[in-house]
Amino acid sequence: DSFTEHAELIKQLLTINGLLVDRFQLSIDPAFDSYNLIDASINQLPILTEALGRIRARGAAVLSAKNATLQERASIVALIEKANERSEAMHGALAKAILANNSIKPKIDGHAKTALESADKVLKLADVNIVNAETIEFSPIDYVAQVTQAIDDQLKLNAVAMDALQDILHARLSNQKNNQYALLFAIFSLSLFAAW
Repeated sequence: DSFTEHAELIKQLLTINGLLVDRFQLSIDPAFDSYNLIDASINQLPILTEALGRIRARGAAVLSAKNATLQERASIVALIEKANERSEAMHGALAKAILANNSIKPKIDGHAKTALESADKVLKLADVNIVNAETIEFSPIDYVAQVTQAIDDQLKLNAVAMDALQDILHARLSNQKNNQYALLFAIFSLSLFAAW
């Protein structure tokens, strides 16, 4: 089944993502702002978008068939719960990052609100029109379009969060270089003073 193969491939990619985060020590970043941006954009958001993608696929299949078994409904409920958990974790991490570094708020805040609202909207859409629907009548085309838009909103948020993270890491690197130059200058000055 292609859905199962796709899910396995995504699982492997998420595992590789986690290994890369650990390899480059991003999982132990010492700064509160960048640590939380890493958590939101590299850890939480990919899992959220995958859950939304699965909700889109399973929901479209149910809506096209105009019938949902108890097992299909339970599967969608589990995916909705997973998406809600990841959305809450992602937005919590973004809020912490903004609290630690208010300069990233203008870059992220609007995209974060849009992403949260669109994810909530489609999760409620799936709940009302599939999980708790007495009759399955909602248009699968409209459903796919709305869930796809919610996924796109998450990806836009991820792009701006990654840009903010890149800015923070570049600034940190620049500060470290400046500190090295200052230290070298101080050592050189002391050497000249000692030689004098």
